[in-house]
Amino acid sequence: MDFKFRTQYFGLTDNSIYVLRNRFPIREIKSNELKKVNITRGTDVKRPALLITFGTILILVSFFLIGNFKGRKLKELGGLKSSGLILTPVFLLSFGGYSIYKASPIHKVLTLTMKTGEKESFNISDIIKKKNSELLITSLTKILGGTTIIIDKRLGL
Repeated sequence: MDFKFRTQYFGLTDNSIYVLRNRFPIREIKSNELKKVNITRGTDVKRPALLITFGTILILVSFFLIGNFKGRKLKELGGLKSSGLILTPVFLLSFGGYSIYKASPIHKVLTLTMKTGEKESFNISDIIKKKNSELLITSLTKILGGTTIIIDKRLGL
């Protein structure tokens, strides 16, 4: 497959957009299937509300576990098990925080909205850092033809 533009998440050919996983195409999106294309700030996960809820629960559980340690000394908790008891809340807290960060709409994403109502979002922060955004926009324009590309002005592209 000859990609005109390629990232780790998607690839553009002359007439299609391919969703990639581990450098292999898993789905082809043709230009006639698209309703609109947005380049904006958003999230690239499918269900951000579920991920924020999951992260919040992990943070609350870690605070509960930390609260149970309050006022106890390490010697009272007992030997080797105490390191696991201390690291578990720290792990849960950090994993919950990362989940909330990943689901928050602060990332630069390319969102494809299909005519069926389905959405695909791809993180394009690396493209903007490498200053390849113009190449991405021109490649998308060639593929999409009449479909408009909506670019958020706050991104500075």
